[in-house]
Order: sequence, then structure tokens, then C-alpha cells
Amino acid sequence: MGSKYMDNYTFEEIKNEIAILKKSFFQVRLVDPNACQIMEPAKVNGKFTLIPSGVCYDTWFHPDQCINCTSSRALRTDQIHSKCETCNDKLFYITARPVRIENHPLVLEIVQPMSYPDICPGNSEENTLLSQFRSLNRKILLDSETSAYNREYLAEHLPNIFSEVQEHRTVNAALIHLKSYDNIQETYGSVAASGVICRLYKILQTTLSLTDCPDTILARYENDTFFVLDKSHTYTQLCSCIRLIQKQSATQHILYQSQLLPFELESSTVSLNTEQICDSKQLFSLLLERLSSSDSPQ
Repeated sequence: MGSKYMDNYTFEEIKNEIAILKKSFFQVRLVDPNACQIMEPAKVNGKFTLIPSGVCYDTWFHPDQCINCTSSRALRTDQIHSKCETCNDKLFYITARPVRIENHPLVLEIVQPMSYPDICPGNSEENTLLSQFRSLNRKILLDSETSAYNREYLAEHLPNIFSEVQEHRTVNAALIHLKSYDNIQETYGSVAASGVICRLYKILQTTLSLTDCPDTILARYENDTFFVLDKSHTYTQLCSCIRLIQKQSATQHILYQSQLLPFELESSTVSLNTEQICDSKQLFSLLLERLSSSDSPQ
């Protein structure tokens, strides 16, 4: 991470800078992380334009946006960020630097392969090293208590979701709130509260069929609240699924110090397409409003 670094380049300046960087680095490219597109600056009929030339995550053979998307983080924070990425059993170091090209915010990605002898004693440790970096890229965006995605993940991936909504892909979302969480925390302590929230996470995982399902995101929005974003079902199907979760949870209890700790859930849902949700602020304002008034359209 570095200090704020949003330089504004002209078309000719960025062309020259990329040409110089390409002499020293394996790959240099401009990326729009909100759309997950590699962008090529060009002049068409004398006018500056950006031409999409491919999906950025295809480079790493990922099915969708990288879990640890440093370019999204760089654009969001207006700071330089970096990470290590693995591909075909090779390790790459990536620097993501936010820039403006003719006042268009983008990210300049610089990619360089890493030599194993430079970073570990022997080649016998290569597989362990690659595994550690893959794990780290996930771990920093997971909630440490439940293993759901965290708020940082949402901040970096929702802009791409809104881009998909603009392309008319079906996207629905929900908040699921554990009403009894604060009472359990105050009465029985953090261990009991942790047990209940982790049980709820497992119920959500099972009911939403989240195993190997890239079209559904489950994140911990607050200590007592999970956020669900679903691209594989209709709005009616998601609402039915949420109702099923609430019904199942009514019979779930954790026995703690001879006391039954109940699940008391409330939820809210939205259709991003039908309700023309276009940013995170609008999305969560509507979900929280419906949660507080129990006025979710289901």
C-alpha cells in the first residue's frame, strides 16, 4: 500500500509510459476493475476512447472477478496496492496503481513473475509456497469467525455486480438478521454468540447451496447480519429460499450451559433489476429500511 496516487495522463503520456514499462516488466495493462475489462486507449476520428480488449481475470484462469482484487481496491482507495497471484503453478507479483487517462479513472497493472530461488530455500517448497499464497488471497477477504466473505470483499466486488445489472443480468439480494444476537452476547457472552452466528452461517450455506456456486455471495454485513447476493435464481425463488431459512431456524437451538439459545431471524430482499439499484449506498439503504420495517416484498 502507498500514498494517494491518481495521476492524470493524456493519451500520448500513457502510451509512452506503458511503452517504457513494458521494456522491464512481463505485462503492463490498463484495467477497469468495475467492469473487469482490460482497456486499450485509442484515438478514433481524433477523439480519445477506451476499447475493451478482454476480461482481466481470464489471465489467471479464474471463472470471475479475482477474490483478492487489488485493482478494485486501488481504484476505491486511490492508493497503490499489490499482491501475489498464482497461475499454472507459477507465482506473479502484481502492482495496481490508480490513474486517470483523459479524466477516465482506471488502474495500471504491472505484472512480474517471481523466481522461486529468490524467495524460498529450495524448489521442493514451491507447492507449499503457492498454496500459502492462494490461501492468503482468500483469507484476507473472509470473516475470521464464520468464514463468510467480509465487508471489504463487498466493497471491492459490488461495483462489478452493478455493471452486470446494467447488462440486464438478473441479480437479487437479501439481508438476514439474527435478532437474538445482542441478547445472547450480553447474557451468555461472546462464546455463545459466536456459536449461534456460526450455526446460522452453516444453515445459510446449506440452504443456499453455496458449495462451488460462484453466482451466490454470502457475506457478514454486521456482527448479527448476513448479506446474500444471488444471480442464479429468480426473485421469487430467492424469497422462497429466505422464508425456508426462517422456518428452519425456528427449530434450531444451541445448548449452552444448560440453556437453549434460540434463532430469531428477520430478513429483507430486493431485486436489483426491477428496482433499478445502481450503487451500494442505494442497495443497503433499501435493504436496511425494509429490515427495520419488516416490509420486504416477498
